[in-house]
Amino acid sequence: MLYAVFARSESLAQALQSPKLSLAKADSMVKALSSTWNSNRCDNRFAVLWDTVVRKADNLGVEPPCSNASRAMTSTKDR
Repeated sequence: MLYAVFARSESLAQALQSPKLSLAKADSMVKALSSTWNSNRCDNRFAVLWDTVVRKADNLGVEPPCSNASRAMTSTKDR
């Protein structure tokens, strides 16, 4: 998912450097990328990302990460 975000950002950055690019086209391209980012900001997309991170951590023998909610609950219990 992060690769997709950065790849699209890189493509936009390269396109914006074109001397032949109109302001209207640049605005349209930026809005399209922004729309793509915003459509990925949902619980379902995060769940897929989180599952991927946990599985890869397990495959690498790394301690599984904890979500911010887990940290908040842990720090509250510690007080």
